[in-house]
Amino acid sequence: MSLLSLPAHAVTYDLGVLQETTPIGLGGTLNSVNTSDTLIFALADTDNLGGGLSMVPPIVFAPGLVFGLSSVQASFYSGAVGSGTLLGSITADQTTTFTDLVAGDYYVVVTGTAFNPTLGGTYAIGLMATNAAAAPGPAGLVVALAGGACLLWRRRRSQGERMVPA
Repeated sequence: MSLLSLPAHAVTYDLGVLQETTPIGLGGTLNSVNTSDTLIFALADTDNLGGGLSMVPPIVFAPGLVFGLSSVQASFYSGAVGSGTLLGSITADQTTTFTDLVAGDYYVVVTGTAFNPTLGGTYAIGLMATNAAAAPGPAGLVVALAGGACLLWRRRRSQGERMVPA
């Protein structure tokens, strides 16, 4: 049986529950036989999800004999595979962050176009979940410290007024 006579299909990867701050990297090959890959995962908490996508540079064996992708796209969904809600998409050499995603099921569908569909091409994708309620950054700390200083000043001022003899 030749490669050209095989039916097209998709590969599915079950990544399980993404652990916060633990990056997941995966590479795949798309061609006339494997037309798309699906990455299934879950979030246990309300999280932010970051993702990045790249194409492996093409390899030219001879004129017209190229192993590589001319384009690749990753579409991010929430819900069950096949009936989820599209959150957004990225193409090669792009990154994205989805914020405040609730705990639940998610998936990414990666599709692409190869220079030579028989040979195909390779991509790499990375995902990482981070806690959506992370500790405040420097600006948040300044506001918290300023608020605490105001409360302390008001408290001392009110105590000072009570101590004045009548």
